[in-house]
Amino acid sequence: MNTVTETITEPRAWIGCLACYNDGRLVGKWLDTDELEDLDTATICPIFNHEEFWVMDHEGLPISGECSISEAYRYGVAVKLVAEQAEERCIPLEVALQYVSDSNITNPDQWPDVRDDYRGVAESEQDYVLEYLEESGIELPSWVQVDWRNTFEELTEGMSTYRHDGGFYVFGA
Repeated sequence: MNTVTETITEPRAWIGCLACYNDGRLVGKWLDTDELEDLDTATICPIFNHEEFWVMDHEGLPISGECSISEAYRYGVAVKLVAEQAEERCIPLEVALQYVSDSNITNPDQWPDVRDDYRGVAESEQDYVLEYLEESGIELPSWVQVDWRNTFEELTEGMSTYRHDGGFYVFGA
């Protein structure tokens, strides 16, 4: 079981001019990642012959460290797609991005589809099990005692489970 607490910001990147950086000056600009596809670098550095630019910092992208502008753009597009998928299924973006990140797939073009893998949310392990039983048409006799935590773990074995804002979110491919 994973606990998700991270707050996600809109994907953006700080693009810096490498020639200025090598001259000891820090020249750059924060941009939303969707602005990076057809970037006019003159808006970042007005010096005519400065042609090399690099993402020196970023927010809202599930990568660490510096990267190329095209990589920041690709990840930004992928994060926005996950955000759309999460919104469609009423999944908190933090949970959806944590699920994608836990897939250990580094190419954002191959990330799992959050909508397809989402199995549901419940306020407790017991509620998840009871919903599963109800959907399966199984009625337990009143004399049966259930270990809700172990039953939840058995039902979700091989799946990804996340605790976030009082809910248990379950994903399984």
